[in-house]
Amino acid sequence: MRTLLFILIQVALFTLLAFWYQQNPGDLRIDWLGYRLEMSIAIFLLLTSLLVALFYTLVRFILNIFHLPAFFRARYAKYNQMRGVHAIEDSLVAYLAQDSKLLKKTGKYVGSFLKISPLNFFFRGEAALLNQDYPKASALFKTLTQHDSMAFAGYYGLMRLALTQQDLPKAIVYGDLALAQNPEALPIRKKIANLSLETQNYGRALREITLLLKKNPHSVSLMKKKSIALYHLAQEERSKNNHRQALEFTEQALKITPDQQDLVSLHIKLLRDVGKERAAAKALEKAWQTGPQDSYLQVYLDIKGTKTDLEKFKSIQNLVSFAPDHPESYLATATYATKAQLWGPAHDALNKLMDKGIKSKAVYVLLDALEKAERK
Repeated sequence: MRTLLFILIQVALFTLLAFWYQQNPGDLRIDWLGYRLEMSIAIFLLLTSLLVALFYTLVRFILNIFHLPAFFRARYAKYNQMRGVHAIEDSLVAYLAQDSKLLKKTGKYVGSFLKISPLNFFFRGEAALLNQDYPKASALFKTLTQHDSMAFAGYYGLMRLALTQQDLPKAIVYGDLALAQNPEALPIRKKIANLSLETQNYGRALREITLLLKKNPHSVSLMKKKSIALYHLAQEERSKNNHRQALEFTEQALKITPDQQDLVSLHIKLLRDVGKERAAAKALEKAWQTGPQDSYLQVYLDIKGTKTDLEKFKSIQNLVSFAPDHPESYLATATYATKAQLWGPAHDALNKLMDKGIKSKAVYVLLDALEKAERK
């Protein structure tokens, strides 16, 4: 745009000059040291223009000569930059292939051609980590953290190094530093959540999992991990006699995994701890509906306070009515009907189990017990 403007100005000046000369023609005479030079104005202007152009060309030529070293330096720098880009490409391939020898070699090339780039520390650190040269890897990753553009990669490398050395608390510390650089790094947040579960820091695990669920609310694995964290937090609160808070945790966890046996058992214990026997019975009935377990039977009878075998049978019948066609319900009916000497219900329950193709050891034990009881 500037060049076009300059050309237009020149054309306008020459046009004005030609118009002026046409209106005012004349000759020019120069006397100097006894010499006389005569020429028309047009020739004088032409010679002047040529001299100016020649002078400008000479100045440009001299300046270019003085700038030649800088020109060659720039060309060499560009050449090295291209080689550095190729070295980065080779390093990325080696990194993805986990080829430690190639990564070490290409990482040095990155450092040679792109000396000011922190990428050479990254690739050399990854090569050292793959080669199990942990002190060198640690030094390189720490150097990387001093560069703002690659600090995240440095802390992430240190986190992975700590995991390799089974230093889980230090891995969490470096993970936090990496998250400070990029809070949206979900894989690192997920790793911290898993590490928190492993180190039994269930409060931290719950916080991280809750944040992850905001991004991925339909993740089944995250929901299960949340239930695990809530279960352990409930245990911790119960040990502190903080039963109300513990109940809140188990209620949240049961919404996720209602058929988890240990969780249901803890919830029932907490309800009984605060004197909610009726609520405990209802919770067991709900648990039987979603996932019957043999361990629920005695707890239910304790809650109901039954004493005689007949009372126990009636209570068990009430419980199994919430999942009447489940094999555990038939087993429970047969077991307590036999104890109450109610042969008909016992036979009916066992026959239904046989009809379903369930011929487990427990079924045959009950059949044998039933036959012996009937002979008496």
